[in-house]
Amino acid sequence: MPSLFSQRRVPDLVKNGQNALINGNNDDALNYFKKALKRERRLNGDGSILAARILHNIGLVLASNGESLAAMNSFEEALHIRQDKLGPGSEESAETTAQMIKLLDEIRIQSGIGERKFVKGNNGTLVDIDVGTNLLEWGEYDEAERVLSECLDFVTSNKEATDDEILKAQSAMAALFRAQGKYKEAKQLYLEAMKVARKIESRALSNGIPPVFKELNTSTSSDKPLEIDISIINSIAGYAEILRKGGELWQAKDLHKKVRKILLSAKSKRLNIRCGNTIGIYSTDYVNESKSDRVVEESEIDLHLAISHTQLGCTFFALKKYNDAFLEHQAALDIRLHSLEFTDAPISESFNYCAETLCSMENNSDALPLSLHAVHVRKLEFGIRHPAFAHALSVLSKCYQGIHRSSEAFECIQWCLDICEAIFSANHANLIPNVLAKGDILHSLGYFEKAAECYRKAKDIHTTNFITGQNDLQLEEIQKKLTHATMATSNKGCSSTLNE
Repeated sequence: MPSLFSQRRVPDLVKNGQNALINGNNDDALNYFKKALKRERRLNGDGSILAARILHNIGLVLASNGESLAAMNSFEEALHIRQDKLGPGSEESAETTAQMIKLLDEIRIQSGIGERKFVKGNNGTLVDIDVGTNLLEWGEYDEAERVLSECLDFVTSNKEATDDEILKAQSAMAALFRAQGKYKEAKQLYLEAMKVARKIESRALSNGIPPVFKELNTSTSSDKPLEIDISIINSIAGYAEILRKGGELWQAKDLHKKVRKILLSAKSKRLNIRCGNTIGIYSTDYVNESKSDRVVEESEIDLHLAISHTQLGCTFFALKKYNDAFLEHQAALDIRLHSLEFTDAPISESFNYCAETLCSMENNSDALPLSLHAVHVRKLEFGIRHPAFAHALSVLSKCYQGIHRSSEAFECIQWCLDICEAIFSANHANLIPNVLAKGDILHSLGYFEKAAECYRKAKDIHTTNFITGQNDLQLEEIQKKLTHATMATSNKGCSSTLNE
């Protein structure tokens, strides 16, 4: 007779393990997670997204128990799967990476070794690129640039380097440039990556596989199965993201919508998604796959779709189309709530963006609980010096400001700016919304001159990063706020003179 554990579904075992972990019952949690992992591997193999999540949870339990080496092994296995399935720059990969670096730092502190130093991998170029990408996710931009620059120089000068290696190196370096606010350099590198992606696609085309780029450029879709390498999808989405960050919002919107169209097709048509050497087939009429296999593969494409919804939502937000932005972030949240645990980092990302959009729609009280959850999770997952935590603090400050808790709002935004100023360059474009938020709080407290200083700083950063025609809506917002603050300062001065 099968045991009680074997009769339970994997998600139920994971949920029970999560509850036990929250309640401090580590032994029970570890038992549930190990049973879930064994069953998941038997059903769907070693490399599923759910297996990676379970391994991540096992790492959390082992780290809590003080079993550092075993925990690190579990995190490394989870990270390998997440990077392979979802990409090195995914939120899930960052979640596991953050736990690994926290664990490494604790080990170094306990052993008295001191400051952390990074050593590149010795197993080839792709390993080195992953090291650089991990450094990027940790917010170690200078060290990431050193590693990734060496990788890019190597693959571009080595005739034996594969197109896959070149694409990965270019995409990783472009992502770093984007994070550093070097939008011109990032855009150029993404264009080079797109050329390599087209070259990879041409090879696929010679094998009878319809091209992704043709699908992107046509309004009608083929009845034939379409095979897509996820690295190509990521390169297209990455280019759309640098267009968004660089202020070319309408072009970014169009490209993100086309990428989302490809991903949505995976749920309604015969569509093959390749991730490295793995090919997942999504077809409503493909009968040679088991039901459990289809569930796992659909969950993977769903997570990519959630990322696409999030990127499009951010683009709509920059265009001040808040209703459209909220619908996209809600769609991403719905997918993630169905596929992930409530305390996973991607869910906190969706909560954070939903809260930010609600604040812009003046629904601050509804945004507050979402924001508080995002801050709590990001503090645990990324630590208090990471840009992801800083963004959560920025959104929380807007929530507090909208419900007239200005003192708490100011504390949050100042903490956010302290983190950002330690990570980003002095004129990084990511500072603009945070400096504006600080100005808004100061304005509401009656410090009009200090608010105007914030708005002038935001304007200076904007003009440093963007030219005419780029991100004009943001500049209009800055100018409007600066005008109001300047008028308020003038009126306050006149009032003081009259009182004298």
